[in-house]
Amino acid sequence: LSLKLEQCDKQEMGGVSSYLQEGNDSETENYKSLDNEIEYSSSESEPHNGDSFPSKPYQVIEADQANCSTKAIDNSILKDEQRVTDTQNCAWSIDTTDWGTAPNKKKKVSKGKPGKRSRNLQDKENVLPVVELPVLEGNSVRPASLPEDIAERKYLDLKRWYCMSRPQYKRSCGPTSLVSCWNYLFSTVGNGRFPPLTQEEALSILGFKPPFGDIRFGPFTGNATLMRWFHSLCAHFGVKGQAFYFFKLQGRNKTVGVKPQKALEDLKEGLRDPNFAFIYHCYNHYFCPIGYEDVPKQAVDAYKVGLPWRDVSSWILIGEPSSKHSTIHSKRWEDVVKDLNCQSPEYFNIRHTDRGVMKRRTKRAGGNLHCILAFKKLTSSSVQFSIQVPTEIEEESQESDYESE
Repeated sequence: LSLKLEQCDKQEMGGVSSYLQEGNDSETENYKSLDNEIEYSSSESEPHNGDSFPSKPYQVIEADQANCSTKAIDNSILKDEQRVTDTQNCAWSIDTTDWGTAPNKKKKVSKGKPGKRSRNLQDKENVLPVVELPVLEGNSVRPASLPEDIAERKYLDLKRWYCMSRPQYKRSCGPTSLVSCWNYLFSTVGNGRFPPLTQEEALSILGFKPPFGDIRFGPFTGNATLMRWFHSLCAHFGVKGQAFYFFKLQGRNKTVGVKPQKALEDLKEGLRDPNFAFIYHCYNHYFCPIGYEDVPKQAVDAYKVGLPWRDVSSWILIGEPSSKHSTIHSKRWEDVVKDLNCQSPEYFNIRHTDRGVMKRRTKRAGGNLHCILAFKKLTSSSVQFSIQVPTEIEEESQESDYESE
């Protein structure tokens, strides 16, 4: 029995060592030798009869020993495979020779950007001499050298701005703008001798009673109504004045024969005249032009004066009586002409030019109430205006969709 066990141990250990040396090919042969050994030992043993024990005790020991040897081989194989796998996964190595040492930082060299010293030297070397361009005969374009030169194309009448009655009552933009114009022409804040006229005093003279904020001026306040009220105020204070349509492109009482460019030139002239005041009737609102600016279309002409009208873009500065908007609007003359040239049901809101031309819900087609009204103070020294003042003014039907301002 002891000799038999020793032989089995030697064969088993020999199988394990050969597997470790030869690899996967010898693994199959070791299993074959083990199977043969087990078959040899089992062939000599007697078959079991039910639950009876075998006649030879060494046969049981041999079978148990074979099973234990098989488990030992399997465990050793798994451990070897795990070790080989771990070795393959850790085959790469890291070079740590530079660890712990600070890298050498290279100074950034800016390409194409010289230092302050070199830049200053280059500036001194590259200074271009000032060359005065000759002014051609018959050409009025010249460089501006004084504030008075710039004032030729930039004008804001501060007195007109000071006379703006702001804020207005709800829906009282028409009477409030009229009060602003009358104060500019006849009050001490503007160019007159009377104390400033308040909205309350003017409305009381015109026959209205407080509370003025509850009066809906929109449905009955129109262009002809404002001109009639102006004459009433002038008659009350004993002064002479005149009101007329200054520029109107559509509908009744339009200014026939007045082109937009001619109207712009007359408007600029009138804004510089202390005897004229203007009201612009736009979409559901009245407010007062108080200045203008001619902006050159080319950047090189920013400080030049005397440019022809084709080389400039004109902007109109408009005083706002409503506190819900900015105190001064700046609108292009082209947009003003677009507004005045629309016909119902189309309209253009000058205070919201980003909305473009829109359409209102109305059954009336054609015509346009929008216009620019002029108010003139008649004095012995007043200059005759180029626009013909109409002797009779037809009353126009007014819109009833005024904004609540």
